[in-house]
Amino acid sequence: MPAAPTAQPAPSPTRPSLVRVLEAQYERLWAMLQQAVERCPDKFWVHSEHPFFVPARLAFHIVQAMDYHFAPDPEAFDWHRYVDSWETAPPEKLPDRAALMAYLDQVERRVCNRLESLGDEGLVEPDSSPFFANALEHAVYTLRHSQHHLGQLNAELKKRNLPVAAW
Repeated sequence: MPAAPTAQPAPSPTRPSLVRVLEAQYERLWAMLQQAVERCPDKFWVHSEHPFFVPARLAFHIVQAMDYHFAPDPEAFDWHRYVDSWETAPPEKLPDRAALMAYLDQVERRVCNRLESLGDEGLVEPDSSPFFANALEHAVYTLRHSQHHLGQLNAELKKRNLPVAAW
C-alpha cells in the first residue's frame, strides 16, 4: 500500500510560501516598471538613438512577454493584438503610456491568479512548456527576462539624465 502523502507545513510569517515570494518579487518589478514609464517624458517615449531601445517598445515588450508566459494557452496567444510586431512596429504605433498601464493592470491580475491557482505544489510540477522543468523555473525566467528589459529602459532614462526607477 503506498504511503499517504505528507502534509505540507503551512506558510508562516518566517517562512512564506513560494507563491507569496514570487508575487512579492513581481509586485516590485511592476512598481519599478510603472515608475520608469512615468519618468519618461512624452518627447522621449517613442524616440531613441537605436530603434530597439525606444522606451515604448521596451515597456510594451516587458508586459506582452509576461502576458504570453502566463497565458492559459500560450499556443493560442495573439502576438498581434496590439501591433504586428513589438520589435519592428513604428514607435508611434506602440501603445501610449495610459494603454500600456491598463495592459499591465490586466497582466498583473493574470500573473497573480495563475500563481495562486498553481500554489506551491503546482509550481514544482512539470511545466506545459518544453523549455522549463516546472512552473517555478518558468516564473523565475519571466521575472529575469522582464528585469533585463527594465534595465534597458532605465539605461535609456539615465542616458537622458532622467531619474531611473527606484530599486
